[in-house]
Amino acid sequence: MRFNAALLLPLAATATPLARSTGPDPSQITISQTSFSGNGCPQGTVSTSYSADKTLVTFGFDSFQTYIGPGTTVADRSKNCQLHLTLNYPGGFQYSLVDSTYHGYAQMDTGVTGTFYSTYYFSQDAAATTTTKAVLTGGGLWAAGQVYTKQVCDY
Repeated sequence: MRFNAALLLPLAATATPLARSTGPDPSQITISQTSFSGNGCPQGTVSTSYSADKTLVTFGFDSFQTYIGPGTTVADRSKNCQLHLTLNYPGGFQYSLVDSTYHGYAQMDTGVTGTFYSTYYFSQDAAATTTTKAVLTGGGLWAAGQVYTKQVCDY
């Protein structure tokens, strides 16, 4: 695959639920179902892997790629993907996202900046969001292409 100035955004993102320190057994919180939507994750391009206890899910994105430069379209410059998790949990629990880890590949010339935003919310309260931002500035190591890992926590 050839990249002019390309930013291949996360190849894998993980999400882990967190239980309160008191209450029911935390092992009772599990991820029962996942789905996704958006132009960065068309059907058939996302792999999903669950931990044995179903408390961790890893997604792999084959089509979450952005491009700029000659011959590209406006649609090539930005991608999005919404991940939907259905959790099973007993009453009396509160839960939160513990951390997310993003792995990807970026190749960017000097003067090119890639920005990756992640917004987290619960469907019951979509107005209450948390957004994280990662910025990669082209040139140097990024000119030849480089793998990156970004870990985001403390939601």
